[in-house]
Amino acid sequence: FGYWAPVARTNGTNYDLFRGIRYAYYFIDNIHNVKGLDASAASRYEGEAWFMIGYYHQTLLDYYGPTVLIKRFIPFDTDDKNEMFPSRRPVDECVDFIAECYDKAAGLLPETVVPAELGMPTKMAALSYKARLLLYAASPLVNGNPDYIGFNNPDGTPLMSTTSDPEKWKRALDAAAAAIALADEINPDTKKPK
Repeated sequence: FGYWAPVARTNGTNYDLFRGIRYAYYFIDNIHNVKGLDASAASRYEGEAWFMIGYYHQTLLDYYGPTVLIKRFIPFDTDDKNEMFPSRRPVDECVDFIAECYDKAAGLLPETVVPAELGMPTKMAALSYKARLLLYAASPLVNGNPDYIGFNNPDGTPLMSTTSDPEKWKRALDAAAAAIALADEINPDTKKPK
């Protein structure tokens, strides 16, 4: 997919995930100031931007492991070196931040879309991606994997938990149950008899 380079290259496209995150924050900071735009439409668009921020960070986490977290729009003229050159954050911190982005998105997005909008983020998509994220966080790959002992930032911050936490499985289960419950609510005809 080309995600090992600083710029992703797939099928002739050239899209920088960090640029996408930056654009989404800029959008969030300005969407409610657009004159003549209905407030409910602006909120939905904001939800779509939060979804994309979560999705882009999740893509970075999937491909690179512990990644930097961009939590707001950073002006080019900032003199804060920690914002311009952030350090990688531990996987658990990345997961919590991404899950929070999906929660914000789910609170603003519609449950369903009309056929002409298929592919647009929905509340169902946000809850589903959150469930997938939390399943990854609970897996032995990043939850108590002893292979990551000593995998630290230069300042000594461990980037992976080497102690297994069974509560992560409960959190993943709860997220999946919430997504399934919403799917059953949206499509009651697809429920299977018990």
